[in-house]
Amino acid sequence: MDNLPQANYLPLVTVVKISHSLFGEILTTTEKVSREGVIVKTPNLKLPPLTSLIDIQVINLEEEMPVRKMKLSKVIEKQGMKSIHCFFI
Repeated sequence: MDNLPQANYLPLVTVVKISHSLFGEILTTTEKVSREGVIVKTPNLKLPPLTSLIDIQVINLEEEMPVRKMKLSKVIEKQGMKSIHCFFI
């Protein structure tokens, strides 16, 4: 996770739904979160260009959470696994 913005990232694994016109809707999990953004696992997913807007929604809570817009800022590849870093907007 080198070269990420200097923020206090905390490990947080939760189920989220992400969506974009390029890949539709998928369920996946987060890896880390901060006040500024989140790192989301994206295995075998064709990704839109950097700075694209992606919708994200936490879905494993008792009450429905709002859909948030995020800006794709970095693709992270580590040990054959792909993740994305997105900023909250």
